[in-house]
Amino acid sequence: MIMHKTLIHIGNQLIGIDFKNVLNIHYQGKSEEVSSFGITIKEMKASDNSVAFLTDRDLFFFYHDGLLEEVHHQAPASYHVGNNFLAYVDEYDHLVLYENEEFEELETFRLQSYKGGDNILAYVTDRKTF
Repeated sequence: MIMHKTLIHIGNQLIGIDFKNVLNIHYQGKSEEVSSFGITIKEMKASDNSVAFLTDRDLFFFYHDGLLEEVHHQAPASYHVGNNFLAYVDEYDHLVLYENEEFEELETFRLQSYKGGDNILAYVTDRKTF
């Protein structure tokens, strides 16, 4: 018998559940099957209204407002899911913001740190700029 692990991540209003490689999103009283790739979701994070996840093939996806998009073909070094946005550090150590179906490279200098909340993102570079 093959056992599947269940990943559950809960934002304040959104719940993402991966059971047997099917991602279901429960949001505002509605449930939606988002994906059934036949691949394993190995990591998932959620905010109040968005979900990001990595697959076992290191594909990086973002779900928001009924739309699932592959954000990047490689696993990020780190990422944060906020309300309506996704921030991540790519393979070149650049901080990238994905919002409104658009990418914006926020910083090309190596980050010392970054922190996000539901509606805010702050970061410090190794040049000590904020």
